[in-house]
Amino acid sequence: MEQRVAQKLHELGVKAGDRVGVAVSGGVDSMVLLHTLCSLRDQLNITVVAFHMEHGIRGRASEDDMRFVMRQCAQRGVECVVERADVPAIAREQKLSVETAARQTRYAFLDRQDADWIATAHQMDDVAETVLMNLLRGCGLSGLCGIPEKRGRYIRPLLHVSRKEIEEYAAENCVEFVRDATNDETGYTRNYIRSEILPRLARVNEQAVAHIAQTAQLLKEDEAALRQAALDAGCIEEKEDGVYIGLDRLAELPEAVKARVIRLAFEKRFGLKDVESKHVQDILRLAADGESAKRLDIGKGLAATVVYGKLMIGRARKKAYNNNSVDFSGPGRYEMDGTVFTCSECSEAAFGDGAEYFDMAALTGAVFRHRREGDFIQPLGMSGTKRLSDYLSDRKVPLYMRDDMVVLAVGSEVLWAVGAGVSEKSKIKPGSRIIKIEVGEKSTMHHDIEQILFTEEQIKQRVKELAAQICKDLKGEDVLTVGVLRGAVMFYADLVREMDIPLNMNFMAVSSYGNSATTSGAVRIQYDLEEDIAGRNVLVVEDIVDSGLTLQYLTKTLRSRNPKSLKTCCLFDKPSRRLGEFKADYVGFEVPDVFIVGYGLDYAEKYRNLKYIGVLKPSVYQSE
Repeated sequence: MEQRVAQKLHELGVKAGDRVGVAVSGGVDSMVLLHTLCSLRDQLNITVVAFHMEHGIRGRASEDDMRFVMRQCAQRGVECVVERADVPAIAREQKLSVETAARQTRYAFLDRQDADWIATAHQMDDVAETVLMNLLRGCGLSGLCGIPEKRGRYIRPLLHVSRKEIEEYAAENCVEFVRDATNDETGYTRNYIRSEILPRLARVNEQAVAHIAQTAQLLKEDEAALRQAALDAGCIEEKEDGVYIGLDRLAELPEAVKARVIRLAFEKRFGLKDVESKHVQDILRLAADGESAKRLDIGKGLAATVVYGKLMIGRARKKAYNNNSVDFSGPGRYEMDGTVFTCSECSEAAFGDGAEYFDMAALTGAVFRHRREGDFIQPLGMSGTKRLSDYLSDRKVPLYMRDDMVVLAVGSEVLWAVGAGVSEKSKIKPGSRIIKIEVGEKSTMHHDIEQILFTEEQIKQRVKELAAQICKDLKGEDVLTVGVLRGAVMFYADLVREMDIPLNMNFMAVSSYGNSATTSGAVRIQYDLEEDIAGRNVLVVEDIVDSGLTLQYLTKTLRSRNPKSLKTCCLFDKPSRRLGEFKADYVGFEVPDVFIVGYGLDYAEKYRNLKYIGVLKPSVYQSE
């Protein structure tokens, strides 16, 4: 079997000098894969490293499995990277099944590891189980293709090997492994198929698993051909606001290819590969209907719209109808829901430079706002007026864009529909003062904030109060302050500048969020202290306590290093999200269960430089 695996590794692209990681649970499949790769490492000239996730699902048994994997790796001279997570807590918090939470947390851990390849121990029986699971819950052709041998740097060199062969190899080569008792619990769908369904199928045909795997491979080839046909159709056009598909060209394609064109559009633009069949069929019905301005919300912050002979798929836009308005009062800078207008007086109009020019007299009483019912405009060069909606239709402005459109109007009369055109009333008369208006880029950082929770002044005042209390409690002591990177940097800097006592500064970096709006639960020290803290008074400064898992883990780690005292200071506390048993010694503000950013706090590494604390609009992170 080792030479079959060696050949498969070569086919998958593994070459001499590569660092090959192995996801090792301690079960028979992963231990056989680890043993096989270790046996081949000299022959293939590769470095083998093991990755183990302790999921926190089975208590002491889970801890024992972790220690077993570490011992086995040590015996083989293999580097072993271990991470812990409280998967049951993550499942509860994110309303996921334990299986799904475990898989997501495990792959998030593996994604962060340093390796050219990451080999997982999926084998032939896993393929059969996956095909049956997908078939039973309903799927398309792609769901019957089983498990891919290669996805990015993830490889599965045992897919051609049956569970029986693996168990025989383990026995012949004295490969030790552990048994996960949860694999026998038939309450999990995969376990039920493994222990109940596959054995019954084997009674009908002992080669059932192999035949299912072979069929999956054939279907995979068919799926690849249909995907290529969708690519070759050439009807997907990417633009700034979304993906456009020509309806005429789409109508000419076979039904199977049409569906893949839609899926391909989602994948290319939005990175979504798991679009539900229902949504695909709904979009195809929308396209077949072909009625302009119809819109279909399809979840994940996306919508499909028919726009003048094309199907457009893009980010869903919420209606911007509101009463917000900004009075125009002459030259200056104006901002309307994130769009910036720079107005200046000039001696003559330079039409064609991207700006719009207006007669100053026409702008008396004008306001920037969104369109409203009853709006009308006198189109440039015409003597009569039109309803604004008719004017926008004439200008072929898609319906989904109209609700976000800003207009410059006096009462109900529109002088400028931004992006569509200006009114006859705005024409510059001889001898008049001329106003030039330039449209700047949206200040998206502020535009993404639903409300300001704490102003810059409130934060400054509270930081001073916290510093005073800490100085009072620690006066006369040797203090080491530890700022937690990166969210606490601004708070940490401002806090220590207000502390009128001798102190030392250092940093640690701890991760548990990634690009998600909720904590992953998996805690990892990315940058550790380089000095001894034994016998010292340590103050850990963090930005926010959310689940509590990060600081619970961090303080536990630091206490094991025997400091004289250990205190924590957090600017924000969100007790409603608490999963771990943790309470900070000093807290600036208690915050409700909303996603906040600014003053060091981020979402996907953005918004840290806001001077205030704001509530992020759900549409920002729900559409990711």
